[in-house]
Amino acid sequence: MDLKNRPLFALHVIWHPSYSGGQEIANHLRVHFSRDLYKFVGKERGVSVLERNGPTPDGPTPLPIDWNDAEFTAVVALTESMMVDDHAWVNYIRNIAQEAQARGRSVGFIPVTMDSRGVEMEVDQQALRWDIWKTAEEDRNRRLTSGLTHEFCRMLRHHLDELRRPASEKVSFERYLEKIQIFISHSKHDDDGESTAHDIRDWIHKYSPLTSFFDVHDVPPGQPFEIVILDQIEAGAVIAVHTDSYSSREWCRREVIEAKRRQVPMIVVDCVRDTDPRGIPYLGNVPIIRMEPNERGRVGEVEGCILDEIFRTWLWLCRVGRHLVDSPSVLFTARPPELISLAAFPLGSDESNKVIVYPEPFNRHGRGATVHGGRAECTCPDPNGMVGGKLMTPSETEIAGAVGVSVSESPDLRVLGLSDGHLRDAMAEIALHVLASGRSLAYGGDLRQHGFTELLFELLGRYKDHPRHRRKIVVTDYLAWPVHIRMTSNELAAFSAEHEVVARLVFLKQNGARLAREKRLELKAREPDDDEWAEGLTAMRTVMRGEILARIVLGGRVEGYKGAMPGIAEEAYLSLQAGQPVFLLGGFGGCTRDIAETIGLADRWAGSRDEWAGRRHFRNYSPDDCHNGLTLEENLILARTPHIPEALTLVSRGLRRIYNSEIRDARSIH
Repeated sequence: MDLKNRPLFALHVIWHPSYSGGQEIANHLRVHFSRDLYKFVGKERGVSVLERNGPTPDGPTPLPIDWNDAEFTAVVALTESMMVDDHAWVNYIRNIAQEAQARGRSVGFIPVTMDSRGVEMEVDQQALRWDIWKTAEEDRNRRLTSGLTHEFCRMLRHHLDELRRPASEKVSFERYLEKIQIFISHSKHDDDGESTAHDIRDWIHKYSPLTSFFDVHDVPPGQPFEIVILDQIEAGAVIAVHTDSYSSREWCRREVIEAKRRQVPMIVVDCVRDTDPRGIPYLGNVPIIRMEPNERGRVGEVEGCILDEIFRTWLWLCRVGRHLVDSPSVLFTARPPELISLAAFPLGSDESNKVIVYPEPFNRHGRGATVHGGRAECTCPDPNGMVGGKLMTPSETEIAGAVGVSVSESPDLRVLGLSDGHLRDAMAEIALHVLASGRSLAYGGDLRQHGFTELLFELLGRYKDHPRHRRKIVVTDYLAWPVHIRMTSNELAAFSAEHEVVARLVFLKQNGARLAREKRLELKAREPDDDEWAEGLTAMRTVMRGEILARIVLGGRVEGYKGAMPGIAEEAYLSLQAGQPVFLLGGFGGCTRDIAETIGLADRWAGSRDEWAGRRHFRNYSPDDCHNGLTLEENLILARTPHIPEALTLVSRGLRRIYNSEIRDARSIH
């Protein structure tokens, strides 16, 4: 595997298949540490969350952990009585724990005891004790994510410490064990500031893995107040308790400015009761959480918010890695730039050539800016483009033309450490990246409730309405004859009215000819026979093949399909036959993985299948026939990776190379 391309952070959640609560916790961690695409389009963290609970076809335990699959790997094992009583699973978990301990600080193994017998697993690593948290489920989930986030931040901090030290110096274990410190910035000139700061400090000391710095308690006697304060701001992260008098206090303002200047993770707790007469511009551009004064019930959410911001910030700094010390004229900031960002450049850096790079999600509009007067160019690279070690700006990723997406359920998800949620997330992220980079989407819809067509349209509706992505969205949904003829005129009219806002619907006849919607509404609904299904689906896929420039393929059933062969297989076969670029994302298993095996991009594994209708056609093709702009090594990675960010990086890279090649060819002609 090319280590330059591997994901930054992989989290594996392990639980016994008989433990009924495992999937719910895994889903919670996946949403928290990965991204919630349906709330904020473009949110970027770069964490891949995988699962291990399904046994392989030839054994009682899951696949082993690939420790070389990411820069940082964390394993969370949910230990309980059923796991402890299963000898094969005990050996599986203990082996993972031993391997993790031998691999240094970039790997973490954290057991979570779900019941009192979970401690009987007898591994060396200390556990998080879910079983003794006698609180509501929501609070236990919060404590779990906070505890895990703190340990993940320790791993990232250790790496950042090593980057900043000479190669001859070792970062001590004592430094690794230090708790992450929170500087609580507050005003003492109103009752709310000091009381809220005390509430946060008390919570941290009683319930949190963090530690705090509170000036009244923590400035040592005899030490200069200013020197201690400025030193401690940089020691960890800052919570600014914004109350009515906060902005009027000189030291509050200075603490915020120093935190921004030093690129320290920071959040604002909004506790303004009445009026802030002045306001501080530097309180912007960071997460803000509202908390009524003395509303102690939200302090736990404040803790979670600052931990998330620390994790996000340090994850970005680890992503850019060596660029932190190799590029003195480039500032890597985890926040969108502002004027004070200029103060973070090292003294003596080239005044005429300053660049600020930040991880704002890329899109076609408003993605770059110049900080006037400071002569600093600001750019937000493709967040996934950093994986290869090269800064890739949005303009480098934009390609015109339609990209076809082929996706359906995979029978291999559980064995591969994935769930239906992973496949749906992959579909959503592919759609977002295709649209955000200026291309259009093409999809052959099946119209099943809760299917991928419904997901795509829901996502497109949110994408279009998001204030940062207001532009015309071009999506073509091809509806085969046997798909739409089953719908009544009323159903069809309602479907068209609902979805034509976000997509162009193409109704096709049995032979693939276009059918006007008005003509279709005149026809009566009926159930198509098997021949109509096979002929109509092939015709739709042939039409679609003629109107796209490339195809992305993932998942796919190989049983229970309608048509001459599995749908994923036929769409991929038609594109290969036409010499179109084809991207095989085989890490999600299913038909796509089988195709990758057949053409020589993946080895056989425990879940390999033998024949299915049409598979023999792929024996006439090789990796060179993918024509997708990727090298053989890159296609091998694409065919096996379960990590969505890594797959997206490779697809974007291949499409960009194809586009650049076409541009060169066009210029040579002229």
